[in-house]
Amino acid sequence: MRGITPRREQGMADPVLAEMVHSMGLAEAPHYAAVKPTIQSYRRRWVELAPDRDGAIDTKRVEVSDPAEMTRQIKAKAVELGAAAIVLVPAARSVVHLDGVRRERRLQRLQETAVSACCQCGRNRVPDVRSAAALRQGLESALGAGAFGVLFDPYTGEPVAAALPTKGPFALLVGPEGGLDASELSLATRIGYHPVTLGPRILRTETAALAGLTALQLLCGDMR
Repeated sequence: MRGITPRREQGMADPVLAEMVHSMGLAEAPHYAAVKPTIQSYRRRWVELAPDRDGAIDTKRVEVSDPAEMTRQIKAKAVELGAAAIVLVPAARSVVHLDGVRRERRLQRLQETAVSACCQCGRNRVPDVRSAAALRQGLESALGAGAFGVLFDPYTGEPVAAALPTKGPFALLVGPEGGLDASELSLATRIGYHPVTLGPRILRTETAALAGLTALQLLCGDMR
């Protein structure tokens, strides 16, 4: 190594790599030039689509370093956005699996969070926070009151504005980090959940939950 750079970039955007390559009389690093033409075309197309993926709004990103606090905040914001109930369901890619006493403690803390959120935003009905032992059980219970099931799928979903009925109730299914697997997606659609998309970007769990609730309120709820 001839040195290090305080900026960690990829490819020729890295100043140290660029200096080394240019000193050898090359225009780009041979490692990158050796990539198959098909892969190169994929990368070029990905760069071309970047403006569409980025969207029209230039926002700043804030990192959350405490997963437990992030989970609590998601539930609190969901209450503020009008969620009538929150059902925790297990999934194949779930990061945390709770059972027995730990699950009851988590539900109690989340219910307390819901109460605090209601006090803050002025709601006079506290949403129910509960869990289901199996994914099917949780999905079916959410649809039990005649709700319209919504499942976010950025690949095959219909645009959310075109897919929704004019009024609720709605049951919003948000998968874990990494998403629902193929069998879980198939199960949800068979039960009655409709794949929709919020745009070309793949949203993280916490983003999808709050963006989804906001979209439902804007299109069909009290934010119209």
